Amino acid sequence: PFVLKFGLLGGQLAALVAITVGFLFQVVRLRDLTMLDLMQYVKVFAIFGAISALIAGVCIGMRTAAAFSRPVPNILVGAAACTVAGSLGLLAFLRSAERDTL
Repeated sequence: PFVLKFGLLGGQLAALVAITVGFLFQVVRLRDLTMLDLMQYVKVFAIFGAISALIAGVCIGMRTAAAFSRPVPNILVGAAACTVAGSLGLLAFLRSAERDTL
């Protein structure tokens, strides 16, 4: 259904949904087996997930611009977006590590 509605992007979305559901199943199973409190990790994943979603939204939005529809500018925007996402993630990680040590 995703492929029919979204084309090639739909195939990737379907794979993402399948991987996410499988990952969540494994996390719930791990929690049941180890009795580990996973809520302390949810905050970290939420921060990085929000950063990734924001960058993905910007990249998808940039693809509609005519100047970025050619391969080289598209690759440059993708590389810049990855760099920005990594930098924001590193900054968030360092700030949370700094708060944990205080």
